[in-house]
Amino acid sequence: MDHLTGSGVHTPTRQVKLLRIGNIISFLLATGIHLAAILVFSPSIGTIIDDNFCFFTPEKSFIYVFWGLYYLSAFGFVFYAQLIDEEYAQRIVKGVIGPWFIVSNLLLVGWVRSWLAEDFDWAFLLSIINSAIAAFVHRKLFRFFPLYSLPIHYRIANIWLIFVPFSILVANWFFFVIYTGFLALYNFDGYMDGYIDGYVATVFLVIYAIIGWGWIGFGWFTRGNRDGFFGISAAWLFSAVAFQQRDIFPFSALAGILSISMFGAIFIVFLRDGGSFTQALYSNRDSTAEEREPLTES
Repeated sequence: MDHLTGSGVHTPTRQVKLLRIGNIISFLLATGIHLAAILVFSPSIGTIIDDNFCFFTPEKSFIYVFWGLYYLSAFGFVFYAQLIDEEYAQRIVKGVIGPWFIVSNLLLVGWVRSWLAEDFDWAFLLSIINSAIAAFVHRKLFRFFPLYSLPIHYRIANIWLIFVPFSILVANWFFFVIYTGFLALYNFDGYMDGYIDGYVATVFLVIYAIIGWGWIGFGWFTRGNRDGFFGISAAWLFSAVAFQQRDIFPFSALAGILSISMFGAIFIVFLRDGGSFTQALYSNRDSTAEEREPLTES
């Protein structure tokens, strides 16, 4: 598959139309059920969070803001990439994302059900599957649709309405693999207790941070294409953990330090590359200054 840089208006094929309909319906279904689980159902997602405390339990207000930003950006993706007839948008829907956004939304519905039932084994399994799907689509976006290869006037819309939702989604599911994994382990009586779980939590926290630093500075896993929004998302989630775990000082301090360090890494990349801050978050580590022009027409 060539880089998806084609432009021009084309009549969508039957397959593209079906994928668009599936993306919209599955997104609205998943969003509605997720919101109902937060605001309407009893017990709610927030109640389950409060009743099942572990090292990775986040501050709920941070998580609600995080999810709100994801759904806002995903709403933009659904009604931008689905409803315009530009060739490059159709090729993203068909050739890059395909049916995976639909599958991810349906798995989210199952995840919500498992969470409300406090079946953390299933929630853990669904988190793993969804993280794999999100990472797969995320990598394909960077591989076949690099921003620096697009005409400048396409980049800002693609950053905010295509790349950002999947960056947030990957960060979210990576975090919930760890979080629900710990909850599942806690359900095995005697499997983890005392200092052991603290050490394991620290290791996973650092691994997650290393992945974030790698994407911010070097574009690991995505052919040198940086993903600063993954880093911002991960740093926000670290802050949520640090705030909630503030009574466990060594662990909360580490989470806070890692969060600050990730924001610092993003700022360093911006200072080094210059140009638009938004584009610096998604720049290629090997791209030239000309390829990192501001996101406006010259």
